[in-house]
Amino acid sequence: MIKFLKEHYILSILFVISILLMIKSSSIPYFIEPPTFVSFIFDSPKSEFWKGIFQFVDIFASAYVTSLIFYVMVDYIPSKQREKQSKQIVDAKLVSIYSYLSEFLSMIDYSAEIANTSDNLDEVVFNNEMVNCKHTTLKNGIEHSTITYSYTLLKDCNKYKDLILDSARSLSGVLSFSYCDSEIIDVISEIQLIDLFQIIPPANEYYLNTQNIAPACIGTNEDCKKLKSLKDKLGKHISIRWDYQNHSISEEELAESMEKQVKTLMENPEIVKLIIENLKGNL
Repeated sequence: MIKFLKEHYILSILFVISILLMIKSSSIPYFIEPPTFVSFIFDSPKSEFWKGIFQFVDIFASAYVTSLIFYVMVDYIPSKQREKQSKQIVDAKLVSIYSYLSEFLSMIDYSAEIANTSDNLDEVVFNNEMVNCKHTTLKNGIEHSTITYSYTLLKDCNKYKDLILDSARSLSGVLSFSYCDSEIIDVISEIQLIDLFQIIPPANEYYLNTQNIAPACIGTNEDCKKLKSLKDKLGKHISIRWDYQNHSISEEELAESMEKQVKTLMENPEIVKLIIENLKGNL
């Protein structure tokens, strides 16, 4: 009921006013003598004119109160229960979309930072250069882990773009999704319409192998702002928020991390075998 009052405050105010009007039109006696201002509010009118007016108003007030109670019991409460169940069904997919958005945005932000273009993301170059950094994972706003990380903006932005759009499209086709909170539905719809996802250069042979081309996307700045806003809205409706932040890494830290990886692979040859099999499967 509290949620209903917040969502439908105008209906709630009209409900209270209708109740007051119904009481004023009634002849219910007081249990105790009330203060003067209370009597003024609840005493029924004395003149025949105002009695007639309030009897007329009472008809509409009674009808409104009855219809609102009927709406709450028959439609609102069942719809909220169905909405809660639906959100539980699609929560895992929403968590994934939030995570993909965070990865996508974190790479663009860090590439802009190292290129000194943070003030204007339209100047970010979607190239195939390897970027090394420290990658911090946050779970519900609390730091969870930090690892050495590498990405190429062109390939990885395309990868996460596809993951975001494919997840959003598949979610839109789920019947339960239509019963979710309207804000969730609007967010997923707006994500699919972001222009940046359509104009990012494709990770094809031409862009991957051409060294002299520096593709940038006009609209990156505004679209990233929209995506951050949509991500924040989505974050209010999911069970776990996975956020990612990229930071600079020194040459010493990078070398130390590589040494640890080599040592791990030497101590666990089955990992190397698994990597080779995966590579062969992707060829």
